[in-house]
Amino acid sequence: MKTSTVQALTRRHRRTDLDIYVNKIVGDEPHMARVRDISESGLYLFKLLEPELDANGHIGLEIKLPECEEVIWAVGEVVREDGARAVEGVAVRFVRIAESDRQLISDYVASRLAVAA
Repeated sequence: MKTSTVQALTRRHRRTDLDIYVNKIVGDEPHMARVRDISESGLYLFKLLEPELDANGHIGLEIKLPECEEVIWAVGEVVREDGARAVEGVAVRFVRIAESDRQLISDYVASRLAVAA
């Protein structure tokens, strides 16, 4: 069973692997970040070269899903930070996102999990 399928069984929202780059806005500056996986409630980002987050831990996100013309704009809150040697990243929960954008993500996840089944 693939990792994304296992995660989908233990999480509130189904999640799928996703390997894309997004704009992560910290303060007023965009920074490229790589996505590991996504669900309608959040995503996991690998850390690249970027400054420390502000006190509230919120970041802006500009996401373009594969095969989707829409650009998704969201504000996320860092809910977990991983700092192992091999992997450094953050789990981000969406705190502000349009319902239509949340639905785009939900539809994308559902289509990916259907193909993997």
